[in-house]
Amino acid sequence: MTPEQTAREQIDTQLGRCGWTVQTKDKINLSASHGVAVCKLSFANGEPDYILFVAGNLQRATRLSQSILQKAFTENSHAEEN
Repeated sequence: MTPEQTAREQIDTQLGRCGWTVQTKDKINLSASHGVAVCKLSFANGEPDYILFVAGNLQRATRLSQSILQKAFTENSHAEEN
């Protein structure tokens, strides 16, 4: 397993623990859960690590770091409270 694959597996696990459903571009279902993280999407201006959706609405396209993971957890938690 490459370092990128290892990191992605760890990030997917962390997102899952925070209540996010992780999906790939070929199997997108924004209704699967309140928070959906879609990985491996490509755009003309680059490829973000994940696209984050809360209640089906785009929240951000980002390269994930530990601080972004914490913010994603907070966004999903607060959105579920409303």
